Amino acid sequence: MSRRVTLKPLAAPDRPLWDALAHLYAYDFSEMFDIVLDSDGTFPAHECFDMVWTDPDRHARLIFVGGEIAGFGIVRWYDDAFEVEQFLVLRKFRRCGVGRRAAALLFDAFQGSWIVDQVPENAAAIQFWSSVIEEYTDGKASHHVTPYPHQKFET
Repeated sequence: MSRRVTLKPLAAPDRPLWDALAHLYAYDFSEMFDIVLDSDGTFPAHECFDMVWTDPDRHARLIFVGGEIAGFGIVRWYDDAFEVEQFLVLRKFRRCGVGRRAAALLFDAFQGSWIVDQVPENAAAIQFWSSVIEEYTDGKASHHVTPYPHQKFET
């Protein structure tokens, strides 16, 4: 991918875009979990999508490639560490380095202890995060599989 990947903090004018991205995220997860379409034809958004507006421990970033929206990341401060709570790269931008670069930018933006969890049902996420964190930390992350797959590291 030759175009530049950037992160932008979520701001009030981004609310319509944020709500649309929340539905796309739920749609992606509907192939792994029993997420039922709402009667208005949208997928229900996880509560954290609303919480980013009011919770000072949650930090949302929009991912752009050039000037085009490519996804988002939600980082939260939880239990003395930063956590990637949610992360989405739109399908158009997958498997070309956008997610890898966006994850590194998130890690760079929030210095300290990190934990990155994955749900066992999401094999692609487990592979993605393991590879990204291995590269980012030069092999210095600890990998755990119980009670769920996750990595811990310092930035």
